[in-house]
Amino acid sequence: TIDVMRRLLREPTRPSRAVDLAALAASMLRQTRSSEAAQGVVLLERGLDQPCPIQGDQGQIEVALSNLLSNALQAVALRPEAQRLVRVSLERRADWVVLQVEDSGHGLPPDLLEQLPLSSSRPGGTGLGLYLVRVMLDNHGGRLRATHSELGGATLGLELPAGSGPGTSRAGGGDPTMVVA
Repeated sequence: TIDVMRRLLREPTRPSRAVDLAALAASMLRQTRSSEAAQGVVLLERGLDQPCPIQGDQGQIEVALSNLLSNALQAVALRPEAQRLVRVSLERRADWVVLQVEDSGHGLPPDLLEQLPLSSSRPGGTGLGLYLVRVMLDNHGGRLRATHSELGGATLGLELPAGSGPGTSRAGGGDPTMVVA
């Protein structure tokens, strides 16, 4: 429910626990494969075979990843079945862990990339899902990266500090929670 989601996302002081981001992403991908929304979609994974422990709030991370997966599935839904691809990948970059969801949809127009996370390329979309992703990233000291995907659509990446967790402070200035590349 909405109240549960509000409570989950607005409590940055919730205890931080060890979360295996690779296992969590692989589990959510398995659940997504069995969903009706994923019928006719090829779900790919990269980098989920090795443990990737971070400190964080598993519930918040699940909400964020669920939103990105849902957006990707909706983005490819109107493509011909042979072209419906969604890839979830995980990699470590220096002090960051990057969890990306890519799709073969029509991508995001450049002007919309600038307006994330309170915009949507879908008719009737509000951008609320990406707002929830941003709240989770704020709580973990992370940032959202939006780029074009080599699959032809969009790539949305959750960039989390390797030692992330709710309440983690960020160094630097500007708006570190949104990066457009």
